[in-house]
Formats: sequence, structure tokens, C-alpha cells
Amino acid sequence: EIGDAGLESLTAVLSTFTAMQVLVLRSTGISPKGMRTVVPALRQLSRLIKLDISENAIGDPGLECLTDILPLLTAMKVLNLNWTRISDRGISGLVKALPHLLELHVLDVSDNNVGDSGIVSLVQTLCQ
Repeated sequence: EIGDAGLESLTAVLSTFTAMQVLVLRSTGISPKGMRTVVPALRQLSRLIKLDISENAIGDPGLECLTDILPLLTAMKVLNLNWTRISDRGISGLVKALPHLLELHVLDVSDNNVGDSGIVSLVQTLCQ
């Protein structure tokens, strides 16, 4: 578990790996603060096809940081947000970014606090 402090060190060099296609940060102790730290570096990874931040308590604030840059990650095929403590509020921001992710094949938001309205919103967006 690298936590937010370790993530700062990773973020310092992450943006230099512009050809990176897969980034797995599963269960590394990232909080909403950590997401605010890593998102600027993710912006530079336009070739990213898989991002896994599952099992991190980023919550809706962390997801909101991510959704701000998701439209720039147009190569994204797999986005794993399993058990990240997101709710309908976070999903409402995510659905605004999804139409930009034309290559997306897998979106995992399981084991979160997403209710009926969030699921309906996701399904409507994905069916367009």
C-alpha cells in the first residue's frame, strides 16, 4: 500500500511515461486527496487503455477529479472503479465523460453505493 504519500512520488515521474497503456493502482490506499495529486499526471497518458483504481476509498470527490480528465483519455478500454466508495453523485459526473470514451469495453462500478438512479443513468448513457 503506497498511500497518498507514495502516490506523490509516483506522480512525479508518471507523466514521463507517455506511452503507458496499463496503470493498475488497485488497493494502494489512495484517498480523494491522492486522486487530486495523480490526475494531472494521468492527463499526459493519452494512450492509456486500462486504468484500475479499484479498492481505494476515493469516493465521489476522487471520482470527480478523474472525470474531469477522462474525455482526454480516448483510448481507454477498461476502467475499473470497483469498491471505490462512489455513489449516485459520482456516477452523475462519470456519465458526462463516458460519451468521450468511444473505445470503452469494460466499466466496473461494482461494490459501491450506486443506487437505482445511478444505474439508470449509466444504462441510458451507455445505450446511446
